[in-house]
Amino acid sequence: MPDFESYLAHLNKKRRYNIRRNYRLASDAGPEFERYRTVTDGERAMELHRKVNERYRSPTYPWMRWAMANANMVDAVWLAVDGTLGG
Repeated sequence: MPDFESYLAHLNKKRRYNIRRNYRLASDAGPEFERYRTVTDGERAMELHRKVNERYRSPTYPWMRWAMANANMVDAVWLAVDGTLGG
């Protein structure tokens, strides 16, 4: 399975820079980040997904719960900040 650096390698230079910078800034600020290959809390993930979609006026698709439950089948990475799912 690819690791986080392999994922970043597929992004353009600006996106890689921003992700690394934001990760470093957040790490320096004190919260603890954890990476997961699977969704650890399906209900929280769906709530987060709905809120993001509301913010950007996008629909929430009915298959999204299935996609989250099977995220380990693709190169998905879920982040938790201080034990709380972040995206």
